[in-house]
Amino acid sequence: MPKSMIMLIILCLTIAAANAVERSPYGGWTALKGKATCFFHVEKIGDKWWCIDPSGAAFYAIGTDHCNYNVHWCEALGYAPYAQNVRKKYNNDESAWAKSATDRLKQWNFNALGANNSPSTRGRGLAYMEFCGLGADYAGKDPLVQRVHWTGFPNVFNPAFEKYCEERAQAQCAPLKDDPWLFGWFLDNELEWYGKGGGDAGLANEAIKRPANHEGKKALVELLKKKYQKIQEFNAAWGTSFNNWEEALNSSNWNELATEKVFQDKIEFVRLCAERYFAITTKAIRKADPNHMILGCRFAGNAPPIWDIAGKYCDIVTFNIYGQVDLQKLEPIGLVETITKWHKQAKRPMMVTEWSFPALDSGLPCRAGAGMRVRTQAEKAKCFEVYQKTFFSLPFMVGSDYFMWVDEPALGISKNFPEDSNYGLVDVNDEPWKLFTDTVAKVNAKVYEIHSGRTSELSITGVEIADAEGGKEAQIKIKNTGVIDAKSPVLVRVDDRQVKPTLSIPAGGYGYVQVKYPLKPGAHYIEAEADPDGLLNEVKLGDNRISKFIYVPGAFGRKKGIPIGIFGKSAGKFTISIPLSKASSLLKKGIPPEQLKLMDAEGMTVQAEIFDLDNSGTVTAADELAFEIQVPASQPQTLFLEIAPKPCDSDITIIKPRKAHSFNHGSKGLRITKAFNSGKAIDAVNLDDMPMGSFEVLIQQVAGDTWWDRPDCTEELVIWAGSTRTRCEVTLSRKTPGTVSGPFAFCTKYAFEFFPKKNWFTARFISLTNTDNRPWTMESYFYYPQSAIGGSMEDDEVGLVGACGTGAWIDQKAGGCYGIIAPSSSGVTVYFWKDDAGNEHADARKTTSKLLKPGETFAQPGEPVFIFCATTKNDPEPWKAFEQEIGLLPKWEIFR
Repeated sequence: MPKSMIMLIILCLTIAAANAVERSPYGGWTALKGKATCFFHVEKIGDKWWCIDPSGAAFYAIGTDHCNYNVHWCEALGYAPYAQNVRKKYNNDESAWAKSATDRLKQWNFNALGANNSPSTRGRGLAYMEFCGLGADYAGKDPLVQRVHWTGFPNVFNPAFEKYCEERAQAQCAPLKDDPWLFGWFLDNELEWYGKGGGDAGLANEAIKRPANHEGKKALVELLKKKYQKIQEFNAAWGTSFNNWEEALNSSNWNELATEKVFQDKIEFVRLCAERYFAITTKAIRKADPNHMILGCRFAGNAPPIWDIAGKYCDIVTFNIYGQVDLQKLEPIGLVETITKWHKQAKRPMMVTEWSFPALDSGLPCRAGAGMRVRTQAEKAKCFEVYQKTFFSLPFMVGSDYFMWVDEPALGISKNFPEDSNYGLVDVNDEPWKLFTDTVAKVNAKVYEIHSGRTSELSITGVEIADAEGGKEAQIKIKNTGVIDAKSPVLVRVDDRQVKPTLSIPAGGYGYVQVKYPLKPGAHYIEAEADPDGLLNEVKLGDNRISKFIYVPGAFGRKKGIPIGIFGKSAGKFTISIPLSKASSLLKKGIPPEQLKLMDAEGMTVQAEIFDLDNSGTVTAADELAFEIQVPASQPQTLFLEIAPKPCDSDITIIKPRKAHSFNHGSKGLRITKAFNSGKAIDAVNLDDMPMGSFEVLIQQVAGDTWWDRPDCTEELVIWAGSTRTRCEVTLSRKTPGTVSGPFAFCTKYAFEFFPKKNWFTARFISLTNTDNRPWTMESYFYYPQSAIGGSMEDDEVGLVGACGTGAWIDQKAGGCYGIIAPSSSGVTVYFWKDDAGNEHADARKTTSKLLKPGETFAQPGEPVFIFCATTKNDPEPWKAFEQEIGLLPKWEIFR
């Protein structure tokens, strides 16, 4: 048996023993105590929030949603396949099913039942949560936001709402008020706090649409009347033209300005709605059941600025969030920053009540429903580990409900709710996804160690070149920032050599791995990973890894110039494009190209091109170096861009820009066309004779409301035509702004690069300028490939919704595929979908949240994304080959 496996078994036995000793009957941690009140509640102990179970033990709620005997109904089948399967499996004995389900949940170290649990699962050693549904149910009777396909929002200003809540709470909550296993009450689930149009001011916009006799409309007008008193003052602020307040009350289209002043007035109304909603619902529940916690209303990913009001009335503030994990860095993208911001507003303990990562190897379409798609159960397990450990580690988090117990039907739930995704711990046959649930059990077992901070935390802080006998060696420096000593193997690869020593590092201390491998002068590529087998009790996993070049001087003597390292895992001939901005100190004055020479380690000249991006005629830090080179597998190469004092025998060509009124790239294979009179970035993408689609630019603008807007014309088209690649920069603008509100005028620039004999090209955002006379927030920019495979988009479907940065359109009849690959380093999230009207949404977006004043420019060029085209005749999933090819592109580094 491998030593790593023995260590894993020992660790699991240790955890199991600790669990047996330290757990209360409710699953709480007896090593830390709060008040024993006979019911679950929350306490802040030191700097951390905790739930306290009825016996007084510290408790962190780990649940899963929809552990239910009757889920999920499938409209296309006319029945619920999971329900049918478990009835057959358990001989129509729901109690037997409930015992099996709860036994497995406890084996996987869950201690709670989340939303929509079957009553038959209760009383079996798991705390449970229950819905009141006060707001959503009342929205079906009297809405401020209509309850159509979703939850709506209640007319909280109707005096009958308070009585309704009291009667419902008395009927629902009072019978359970003495149950110690009840964890608490959800007020609602994902109310439409943004209304139908989106944006923080959505409820105010909905109120404006209501008739004069609607209490919500009256409340809005009364609020504004108190603030402005005179209708003339209101008209001046809002840009309206009412003769009196009665006219405002009777109008359902105010045509108001989209100014910050108007937005803030609307937010006052939204906050008034929230104040009434939380005050009325929580009062009703506490009157019927004074013993149990109120668990908020499960905000859907975000909420208007009302978090403080939710915190004022609720014991725990709850939210659902479907985010992204960088699987290269093993980091949750933006998660900590986002929920920490919410907590600072709420000032109450928090709990996440939905999160998940559907995997495409499940056999389910996974086209509908929230969540980052991943390729395999192994990636799903890794995402679970990253997210769950992050939740456990945050001092204000007291619970995490994973979404969910069972997968959805392959044919979707219904036409209006077509979810068909692999969210489950078990499949529709009630069989666990074993690789995934093994990870779930291991991670959940660490909850109390992590939440209390009793962890070791290794981080590789650097790679150094150390003196050694006979030359130089690499030295890896590792720090343990945790409070527990760590003993761990460290896997190190230097070029094509590998070692795996074991290192002991005390809490707060450092350790060093000296790699006994002589480093010759030149570039070397080092990869190191501490705790590669995941045996330690850590939260942050990404800083256990490092991949970087190092350079040992002496390869090129004392010549003046720029050393460049190249490293690839796969052998082949590649085009390398290197921005020279990292060599700015040597190139800031500009150097004639005839004084530059690119050489390999043997001193042979390498043909290269300088793309003169700033049109200076000299080589500067604004330019890019491009060349073709044969790369060996796992053997670093060292090149040298020599700067000679005078013209030399150079083999470097400078590629100058030219302005154009159209662009037509390629003939066979990939063919790209762009006309000057179009607002599209690329008018047509073709693969041989097959049309694929176009490429558009989309900008998300926020100024109170939200607009997703496209340019309407081309300002400039600039082309650099080299032998290694062709670069095209397209400047697009929207010249016609909205007259009263959005959308807003802007000018944006994107760059595209096309490579010989490649059926893919790159796209990169360069800059955006606010050309409007009003400020607005650039919330996101998009890469937007719109398909027309075979000449039409009507029969194009989502081939890949967006797994780990890849999305694709596919036309089975035409046999074509058109999509995008966004590497994790780009920060671009990908989600492809079609709405009910059949419109395509290629949501490949980068969030910026940058407020732009008139004339202000946002210029932070993004990492490139890859747009690909393929036929599907011999490969129904062609994106996999592109992902592999792009993943094996060589890495490079300029050494200063």
